[in-house]
Amino acid sequence: MNTTPQSLRSNEMTILEHRLENEAERLRDHIASLKMFGLKERLPGAADVAAERDEQLVRRRLTVRRARRALRRTEAALRRMRDGTFGTCQRCGKPIDPDRLRVVPTATTCVACADGD
Repeated sequence: MNTTPQSLRSNEMTILEHRLENEAERLRDHIASLKMFGLKERLPGAADVAAERDEQLVRRRLTVRRARRALRRTEAALRRMRDGTFGTCQRCGKPIDPDRLRVVPTATTCVACADGD
């Protein structure tokens, strides 16, 4: 059963799907580059250089963690599009406002349920 909001036209759904696919690819590339260039073992050096390197490593790991979370949300939205549940609030089951989906296509809740957080 497709519960996509009626006011999202087919072409809008296609555009949102392409946006999500592009974002997923961008996030995968971003994660790969961070891992390749930022999560290597520390090089020997002075203590202050090591401390700065450790701080950079922590920042990169946090960035990777955030990017992975965003990738999971993006991939989940794509799955919902494909299984016909995109646009349905995961809490109350009511349709998510199409304007909200246009702005935040990874949204899983309607505004009323999101405000209840």
